[in-house]
Amino acid sequence: MIPAPFNYAIIVEFRYGQIDDVPFDQLCNALHNRWEASDAIGKFDGHETAMDNFDARLFFYTPQPQETLAMADPIFKDFHFLRGAKIYIRHGESEHSFTETEIIKPDGERVALSMLDEHQISTIPDWGSRRQSFKKAEAGEEWKYSLKNERAEKLYNKWKEIDYIITAICISGNFRIRQT
Repeated sequence: MIPAPFNYAIIVEFRYGQIDDVPFDQLCNALHNRWEASDAIGKFDGHETAMDNFDARLFFYTPQPQETLAMADPIFKDFHFLRGAKIYIRHGESEHSFTETEIIKPDGERVALSMLDEHQISTIPDWGSRRQSFKKAEAGEEWKYSLKNERAEKLYNKWKEIDYIITAICISGNFRIRQT
């Protein structure tokens, strides 16, 4: 439930994945101190982490989501584990009423999901030049491996395409994939 007079909830979801809790505690303390300031817009409502520290979430309530996030941006940039974080901006009470989704890029800047292309969403690198190195005795026989390499590249690119589609569906539709 979103407390009055706030009509937006912001959920910052990210992979933490560290055994040490100190960096996460430093992040939460920095956010808490920032929101204790008199000029703070909205409310930092706390955090949650998985028991194994694999992933975590931060919660904010605000009447002005972009201004609230702008106040948090300098803090977000100081913590490398927030790169790739997904920021869900929800208007109203429904859990499924996301109005915007943003991602924190590797450079620390926020960008709307709608502005990203498949190369920015997927964490799978491009195929690149994955050529097999041949010994002198195999010189001239590269043709034997070319069909296998072409098929491997096509399979790899299809895998990357599927990863993009699944990620985009999960982000835009607020679906969650269970980790087992």
